[in-house]
Amino acid sequence: MVARIRGHGLNAGEQAIMDRIDRGERRGTIAADLGLSLRYVDEASRRYSGSWRANVAFDEMSRRGTIALGRAIRASGGRFD
Repeated sequence: MVARIRGHGLNAGEQAIMDRIDRGERRGTIAADLGLSLRYVDEASRRYSGSWRANVAFDEMSRRGTIALGRAIRASGGRFD
């Protein structure tokens, strides 16, 4: 069976896990209720939960890149050839 992808590239099971984690439910309860292994729930949680520091670092990197790109476009006069 092919997993249907929706929002942010998560499959339905991963989305259900993350929705429940966002509501503050315990991983063991999530695993039992969804009929999944605790290991799978832990892996999904680890994979899709970023730390605050990592999120801030990513935002800063994106901001710096956007500023640099804008400067490069202005410096070229908007020409890309």
